[in-house]
Amino acid sequence: MVRAVVTDAAGASSSRSLWTVMREVRAETEDRNARGVDLWTEGIRRLRDALNAVQGLQLRNPELDRVRLALLAHALNTQYSGFALATGGFATQALPLVRRGVEDWLAWW
Repeated sequence: MVRAVVTDAAGASSSRSLWTVMREVRAETEDRNARGVDLWTEGIRRLRDALNAVQGLQLRNPELDRVRLALLAHALNTQYSGFALATGGFATQALPLVRRGVEDWLAWW
């Protein structure tokens, strides 16, 4: 288990699970930035729901269609991972993932 040493405003330190610290940071992030978090969550939800349209799809060009579906799944996973990192206190580490999604979207068009 990964432990994190956390120092509060008074200078007192405590050791807690990294997952516990991330949950605390996520709750604070959602409280402070509710509108932005809701917007990002809605975007991820819409991307996920858009994938429902491919259920039962008959592949006309199986090799090409599999690549396209893999890119869609990658886009969803990348956005969700960036969201989880950014709201969990790892904003710097999340930036490349968020940037990747925007670049993929621009390249698609």
